[in-house]
Amino acid sequence: MPRHANVRARRARARPKSRSNYDDAFRAMKNAPGSPNLIIIGIDLSASLQRTMGQLCSVTKDSVFIDASGGVDAINESFAKVAEMISGGDGLVMESM
Repeated sequence: MPRHANVRARRARARPKSRSNYDDAFRAMKNAPGSPNLIIIGIDLSASLQRTMGQLCSVTKDSVFIDASGGVDAINESFAKVAEMISGGDGLVMESM
């Protein structure tokens, strides 16, 4: 077997493909008990992935996609925003157990 074919075969075995797709994820979130909210921080995603993540976050009213493109400052701002959201500072109420 040629060396390059062997390398491709090893890589294929090392990266199992997801059996789920966007529609499965959207449907699972939409039908989940308790109406969970989704927070996605995208770091330097392509425009098409940003659209997809934004659409996925449209599944519930309080789900949100945050674009953290633009370096460390954008990432820090995104995580600060999430921290504010989960602490209840942005109208999101955390349930207590």
